[in-house]
Parts: sequence; C-alpha cells; structure tokens
Amino acid sequence: MQQTNAILSVLARTLLPFLGVLTLAQAAPIPHGPRIRALCGATCNLGRLGPGEHYKSITIVNDGDDTLRILDSDDGCDCFFEEYDRSEIPPGEQAQVSFAIVSPEFPTTFSQSLTIKSNDPVQPLLKLEIVATFWRDFTLTPPFLRLSDDKPCSGECKVTVEIRNTGDQATTLEPPEVTSAEGMEVRSVMKHPITLKRGATFKLDLFILVDPSVLGPHAELRMLTSARETPILPLGVMYNRMMPVGQ
Repeated sequence: MQQTNAILSVLARTLLPFLGVLTLAQAAPIPHGPRIRALCGATCNLGRLGPGEHYKSITIVNDGDDTLRILDSDDGCDCFFEEYDRSEIPPGEQAQVSFAIVSPEFPTTFSQSLTIKSNDPVQPLLKLEIVATFWRDFTLTPPFLRLSDDKPCSGECKVTVEIRNTGDQATTLEPPEVTSAEGMEVRSVMKHPITLKRGATFKLDLFILVDPSVLGPHAELRMLTSARETPILPLGVMYNRMMPVGQ
C-alpha cells in the first residue's frame, strides 16, 4: 500500500503542471472580431482554361463576430486586376473577389500568389495560391506569320506554319479560307480536310503575293476544325515594309 501511494504521489507531482497548463488553455477566451477565410482554402484551383481571357472569382467568408473589412490586395505582378463586390463583410456573410486572367499562346500550368489584407486581428494577411492549367487544342509555330523587306522574295513568297494538335483527341482541319486581306493575296495548296491525331503536327504552306504600293499589307485567315473548344482556328499574315531613309 505504501509503495502504491508513493507511485501516485510521483504521478501527481509530474502531471499537475501539465494539467494546470491545459486548464488555462481551455479557459483562455477566444478573441472577438472578424475572421477571414477563403472558401477554396489556401490553394484556389481554377481548373483547365482554354484560349482567351477568362473572368473568375473566389469567395471570401467572414467567420467572426464583427464586420470584416478588405483593406488591400496584392498579387505581386498585376496579373489579376482584382475587384471586390463589397469591401465590408458582415459576420457570417460572403464576398466575391473577381479577376480577369489571360491565357498565354501555349499550354502551360499557372501558379500565382494573392495576398488579401484585412482587419482580421488574428490573420491580417490572407495568403492564397491561385493555380490553373492553360491548354489549347492547337499551337502554331510561328504564332503569327510576318514578312518584311529584309527578306525580299520575287513574285509569291512561301511561308510555312506548323499546326500541332495539343488537344485531347484527333481533330479535323478544313482548308484555310481568307476572311480579310489588304495589299496581299494568299493562297494554299491544301484542298481537302485532314485528320490530325493527338500530338501530331501538320505543316501548312501559304503562298503570298504582296502589292508593293500598299504600306502595311496584311491578311486574316481561318480554318474550321472539329475541336469542340476551338471550332475556328485563326491565322494572321503581316508584311512589315521598310520605310526609306528620310521619309
């Protein structure tokens, strides 16, 4: 019995400080005020984005018991141009942070930080990571066809653009058609549709005849495709004419 009491006494002396700390921690009051939280968590995934400009938004929630005020935001690169539908968020309510994001000319992944400053006393700076996957049904090499006087050609100029299928499945390409032209004529020897397998590349030859009397010859073409997201593939041709010295 004496040995048991001695053991209990040692345990009591050992555990008592920890129990006291635990009791104090449990009794510590929870700070009042606004609490900022992004509904998407620390990482906001925008998913897969195709060509062009995209308008997206994330949701900010006030989990506190006082009005949350959005004071400022910074993405470090002026990539988003953030807009808030309201800068003051009552307790339990939400606000939308909207922004525009432009897809590059090539498939890639995107990751950019966004820091939101608020009057949250516990977390005044909310740091988020905005991620997305940019994809395209096609990539063009070069992305825009340019001719100039520094590489003159007599008669028709032949230019070649490589069209690569970067989509998820095989697609059909129709022969190109000129939608507008000024100071140049553009033709192609492609007369029939082709099927381009996933990952495959097709070399399109264009023959261009430039009018020397026009200062800025250019043309716009398009190719109809069976790709769901890119039913029309645009092509552009421009001729950079060198100005004579003194003009």
